[in-house]
Amino acid sequence: VNWLGCFADSLRGDELGTEATAAPAPAPAADAQKGDEPAMCGSPAPEAAAGSPAPAVPAPTGCDDIDETAELSVEELETCRSCESIDNDEEFLLMILEMLSTNLKEKLANIQTCLEAGNYEAIWKDAHSIKGSALQCSLSGLSNAAKAVEHHFKEVAGGSASPDSQTHRDLVKELRLQGIKVQNTTKHLQEAQ
Repeated sequence: VNWLGCFADSLRGDELGTEATAAPAPAPAADAQKGDEPAMCGSPAPEAAAGSPAPAVPAPTGCDDIDETAELSVEELETCRSCESIDNDEEFLLMILEMLSTNLKEKLANIQTCLEAGNYEAIWKDAHSIKGSALQCSLSGLSNAAKAVEHHFKEVAGGSASPDSQTHRDLVKELRLQGIKVQNTTKHLQEAQ
């Protein structure tokens, strides 16, 4: 389920300029298939305090060489800023990136826990959720990394591909790097306000 797409319209407020308010979480869609929600392998990560930046994305094993200071490029940020759902609204951009950062922290922590547990189905479902959220914001680096994780782990879970620890690490490492870029950019934008 694409959580970001569900909330985007309700968060923006109406076109008459009324103040945007956060809507309560919608009930799952009537057409949602059983098993659409990813299985949690570990305890959910604690929620970040309202208005505070999400904690850093946890590092998967074997990913010590990731650039922890990486940010979205100017082009990536401009593409996100000008996408249809954000429409150059700076406040909305920051709010969406904050939500995405928090979601990434939780999903990537769960992916790491599931990787260690061998729960490949939960991994591809979390990656699918990240992919949808990233596509909603036109973040192609993040959506492509999530798509690669989703595709690979779906094949492994279905038995059409064999588990390969190096491929697993490489895919999760790239997804984590893209998550770090979003989180660092979000932090930078928060500090600039």
